[in-house]
Amino acid sequence: MTTVQHDSTAAGRGGTPAAPKASPLRRAIAAAVPVLVVLGAAACGTAAPAPEKPVEADPEKAVPEKAVPEAAPEEVAERVVSTSEDTYRALGLRRTIPKSEHSRPPGTRTVNTLYSDPCYRPGEGSLHDRPVDGAYQIRHIWALDRVPPGTVRPALDRLRDHLKNTGWRITSDAKPYDDTWEMNAVRDDATSDGGAGHHHIFWYGDRQRLEGETSAPCARAPRWKEGDGRPGEHLTAPATFPRA
Repeated sequence: MTTVQHDSTAAGRGGTPAAPKASPLRRAIAAAVPVLVVLGAAACGTAAPAPEKPVEADPEKAVPEKAVPEAAPEEVAERVVSTSEDTYRALGLRRTIPKSEHSRPPGTRTVNTLYSDPCYRPGEGSLHDRPVDGAYQIRHIWALDRVPPGTVRPALDRLRDHLKNTGWRITSDAKPYDDTWEMNAVRDDATSDGGAGHHHIFWYGDRQRLEGETSAPCARAPRWKEGDGRPGEHLTAPATFPRA
């Protein structure tokens, strides 16, 4: 007959048998049960739902309420150049400036150029912003060297009086640095008649160079469609400035 032997160390105090020790496998299973219960509850949909991703604003809907007025680039360019000529004549200078930019011989640089720039929504204008489709801004720039101080100061005085008498508002007329002089004038959109809206005149005393820029408010080209390119970029300045 087979007898069962008992380990004398299995008895507890008072002779009560001790509970059998849990094996390592049993302890691992017991620790895993709560984790499985939680995972099972999440799979059944009892876990809290993830927060919804906020909806981003569509940048195309940020167009200002006031639409950019329509105007043909050729018409705007003609008005800008005409206004620039009026400003130049008010200075009392008698020299004519050829088309494009010339810098030979040294010290005789001249500029007579026309530009079409992109327009951005209000508050924008960095390199990462998108321009408004079909919108443009026309600028005319001229420059002359060899304009001495004795010529430029009376010329700017005449120009200031002329601008004030023709509906322009002088926003600056001062010397921002030594041997320089700057004048800015603006005209409200309501009185610009779709033409020029800003004048900027700058004189560099060290080079005796006088520069002028006249620009128009932004406009939108009629019948513009995607792929047409920037309106007005094909336009050029007159052969001579000012025209006869």
